[in-house]
Amino acid sequence: MNFKRFVRLDFFICFILLTTHSNAQSQLGVVNYLQLEKQPSDPNYKGHGVLRFSKTNSVYTEKSVLADKEGSETSAETNETRVYSKSSTSNVDYTYTNFAAQQILSNERILSKYFFVKDTLSKPNWKMVPGKRKIGTYECLKAVTTFRSRTYTAWFTPAIPVSAGPWKLWGLPGLILEATSSDEVVRFLFQSIQLTPNGPPLQAPKEHKKPVTLAQFVTFRKEKFNRLKKAGTATGSFSTNGVTTWNTFSVENFPNE
Repeated sequence: MNFKRFVRLDFFICFILLTTHSNAQSQLGVVNYLQLEKQPSDPNYKGHGVLRFSKTNSVYTEKSVLADKEGSETSAETNETRVYSKSSTSNVDYTYTNFAAQQILSNERILSKYFFVKDTLSKPNWKMVPGKRKIGTYECLKAVTTFRSRTYTAWFTPAIPVSAGPWKLWGLPGLILEATSSDEVVRFLFQSIQLTPNGPPLQAPKEHKKPVTLAQFVTFRKEKFNRLKKAGTATGSFSTNGVTTWNTFSVENFPNE
């Protein structure tokens, strides 16, 4: 082989390897979302969602923007005083997704009690639809799916080729930067992103308690709210015009509750 040709070929191979390595590194990062929910007891709920992602797994955590607020404040309009106390950080809503192992781990809540849910990963059935928009500095494409009893419209960017997204939304050929349910009850709005090519790999949450399957969790949830309703307890309920309603709201839209 000609020496100059060998050098050019060697340089080309090195360039490809470096480019591949650089792209793999850029597939690590952190996205901040504003999670909005129209809960029956709090139609203006705001949460701070954080997605840490890689090519093979991701973890999404979320807590109320008021979780770290302390003290009290009085509404000038209603003269109603609300007292805030800083919540414990030992329990937080999270969803860990392992794309390679097809496994999902989540910290699911029934009122104030948390359950460690371990289940097989379920992929939303996405349909690509016409539409383009820019979110932050990223060009995004549009897709829709019906998942867990809600229809979502998502905007994802092929510029970051990972299948991750907020909560349990994933499976598109690019990172999901925004998603909204068709009834606008649940919205994940992009706030910021930071790529962390030299960041540490994501670790699965430690199992501090005995895991249950999603099916078992759904059964526990139904049984709990049925007992509360039969007992007529005010726990987990709110009253509107004298009518008591139990707050069974969840992003995971459980049917027949």
